Amino acid sequence: MLTTLLGEAGNDVLTGDDSNKLYGGAGNDVINFNHGTYDQGQTGIADGGDGDDTLNVRAPAIVPEDFQPDMGGVEVTGGEGADTFNITYQMNTIENEEPEDVMEGRFITVTDFDPAKDNLVIEVEQNADSEDRNATAEMEQVEENGMFKSSIKLTFAATETAGEATNYLTVFSTVPFTLNDIRFIGV
Repeated sequence: MLTTLLGEAGNDVLTGDDSNKLYGGAGNDVINFNHGTYDQGQTGIADGGDGDDTLNVRAPAIVPEDFQPDMGGVEVTGGEGADTFNITYQMNTIENEEPEDVMEGRFITVTDFDPAKDNLVIEVEQNADSEDRNATAEMEQVEENGMFKSSIKLTFAATETAGEATNYLTVFSTVPFTLNDIRFIGV
């Protein structure tokens, strides 16, 4: 269901999921966004607006292939100010029918990361069934029309019952940055 929340001025706390549109407005806002698989084909928005905002976004690390084409996604924008982007991938225990197949996800786009003043934290939450899936990170960055587009690839190791899985986070910035500018937890 499409819902739009407007924070206006002040230090707001907004919470939504899937295709919700959350706009913090002016102030030091906290936006909590959970991207599941319910509103396929819809894109959610988490926009902090002006102020030093904290944007907490959760998404599945691995999604079944039949959800891939219509998964939608979420666009995350900090706006003016020193913002913190907390991106959490929840490791789930999806098993492939063909363990040699690679499962892939691409759900979250950060539109305005500034490594000079913003913080980007990427966390992989493991559970007891997935703790044997080690995660690694690598990044590819290209300049397009005065912006830098970075594709951060998280790779989750194959197990006896599940093939390798990858998830991509897309980050746009006005200046280049490296993986050293990102804080990783569980990777």
